[in-house]
Amino acid sequence: MKKERDLIITPVNSISDLPNDTQVTANEYIADFEHPTLGPIKVVGVPVKLSKTPGSIRLPAPEFGQHTEEVLIDLLDYSWEDIAKLKDDEVI
Repeated sequence: MKKERDLIITPVNSISDLPNDTQVTANEYIADFEHPTLGPIKVVGVPVKLSKTPGSIRLPAPEFGQHTEEVLIDLLDYSWEDIAKLKDDEVI
């Protein structure tokens, strides 16, 4: 005697399906963001929802080299002369 088996199946989304998925939209996993250079874009939303300290998307990702001088001066104690030399040598 053959036993009948139940199978649980569901579609598997690809990356390109996710922005239009109803559950992804409902959970705000992808959010609209006004980028200062690119204009309106979609970005990954805040995946964890905390009632007392809710997260939000406030700033865009830094542009390439945007904080280089700040890091070199404030964190690594480089001088403006050091930075000028690095620029002259095309290191930065």
